[in-house]
Amino acid sequence: MLIGNMIRRKPTINDYVYAILNRDNGDQYSDVLGRYDITADQFGGAVNRILENYVQLAARELCPILEAIAKNPERRKELFNMGEEFVKQQYDRMYGKIPGETQTRFYKGTFFHSENIDTLVYYALTFHNRALTSTNRKKAVRGIKNLPHSLAKYLQHIKLAGLMSAFEKGEKGPWAVLEIFDKVYQRKVGDKSLFDLTQKEHLHRWGDNLKASNSYWQNSANVEEAVYHILTENNPVLASSNREKVIKSIKCLPSNLVYYLYDIGLSGLMANAFVKGKMCSPLAVLEVFDRAYRNKTGDKSLFDLTQKEHLHRWGDKFQLPHFYWRNEDNKEEAVYHILTENHPLLAYTNRRKVIEGIKNLPSGLSDYFYRLFSNLMNTFEKGEEGSPLAVLKIFDKVYQRKAGDKSLFDKTQDCYL
Repeated sequence: MLIGNMIRRKPTINDYVYAILNRDNGDQYSDVLGRYDITADQFGGAVNRILENYVQLAARELCPILEAIAKNPERRKELFNMGEEFVKQQYDRMYGKIPGETQTRFYKGTFFHSENIDTLVYYALTFHNRALTSTNRKKAVRGIKNLPHSLAKYLQHIKLAGLMSAFEKGEKGPWAVLEIFDKVYQRKVGDKSLFDLTQKEHLHRWGDNLKASNSYWQNSANVEEAVYHILTENNPVLASSNREKVIKSIKCLPSNLVYYLYDIGLSGLMANAFVKGKMCSPLAVLEVFDRAYRNKTGDKSLFDLTQKEHLHRWGDKFQLPHFYWRNEDNKEEAVYHILTENHPLLAYTNRRKVIEGIKNLPSGLSDYFYRLFSNLMNTFEKGEEGSPLAVLKIFDKVYQRKAGDKSLFDKTQDCYL
């Protein structure tokens, strides 16, 4: 091959064989390439060819060594450990930092070894963001948070698109790159992971201004971690094991709970973690928090109506999934519980006392019921919207079941409505 006034010798099969053996023996990657006048692309292309056909291509006495390399994935992979400086020089050439030398892509084999990838990710990100070289945790975290929102496009812009496409299927793309950066940061600084939530300054795996992929939210453990951490980080009382304090704190959350949860960083989760119908539902988020609370405290559900302190699933702030009131059990639970909670006499199984309790309800019954369960009143069939009678019919149905009595509206009884 003619290069300038020099003729470059074409490597022989033996050159490739001995280059592989030298690398396996621990000789530096760049030294081996120079020794046999082989390019990185040539070496990368030859390794598999030699190792898969060594019987036909290599001297008989070398076959046992080549066979051992071919059968050992780690030894095979180690052939491509290029060394830190070699990898950095590739990146410098791609940005024209080495006079007279240019490179348009990474050499074949660069992504075959994890140490090459570690070096490349750390060097590329610090090359463009000097703050990320800091050993100060706070500055490093801030530097990551200040990366452009569209992380995939940004990584493509700084020539890491090829690296992302090299990740195994199912890896987290741009976020896998940040996890690699974090691994190198820990090694260089001797610090905890930047994603360690127990540290004051930390990153969230689900993204701050950076958004996690949709697939991230298909893992229930990821959903639970994010919900519990974000809510307790913004409302420290929610981390308490005191049931009364936790419930009081939830009831004190802003009235427009959807916007609040979006504002504190749960918008991606709310749009992608729940099944159709529960998407963007504050109730779905609080149910996840409740599950985490129970796991951590061993307490009953915060929605357990048998407990003195409890939350209502139909709470006004929770913006229920649209199908919640289509379920008759949900309607019955809400009506019976709210009425008996506000009027204990209605929980009796004594017919006369219950009817007396209903007759003593406030005279403006429609307005009163709207105050008690406003988001239920407009869910009745056409013609019954806002009807107090529709509410009392639901209560009556539950009463009959609990008391084993006739309907409170049954005129054949001595006492009736």
